[in-house]
Amino acid sequence: MALKIMADSWALIDFMQKGPHWETVRRYLVSSEEIVVTPLLVSELYYRIEEKEDEATALEAVRFVRERTRICELSVETAVAAGKTHLKEKLPLVDAFTLAVARKENAKVLTGDPHFKKIKEVIFLGD
Repeated sequence: MALKIMADSWALIDFMQKGPHWETVRRYLVSSEEIVVTPLLVSELYYRIEEKEDEATALEAVRFVRERTRICELSVETAVAAGKTHLKEKLPLVDAFTLAVARKENAKVLTGDPHFKKIKEVIFLGD
């Protein structure tokens, strides 16, 4: 059975900019059962790409995400779960939302962000 993937901005940016792990990210994205993201990821992806490149490239990244992923709705229950995750795992709040939604969706977080390195629900790609 294929995996359900919660794509983190780290993985999507690496993939879109053909970073050192882009081929591995591509394999996971192609072989996954489903790719899910949060609206917060869309915001983070947009600003990180516009910051380094330009608005057109950032909007193209958002278009890619809208067409190829399922953007999960955030609820009050998810916000509370993210708050608990933030406290327990000591993650930045956006990352806590990512992990809380991944847990709710029974998905693996695909990332190389060092904040996630020791969390069991993560496929860690970083060094």
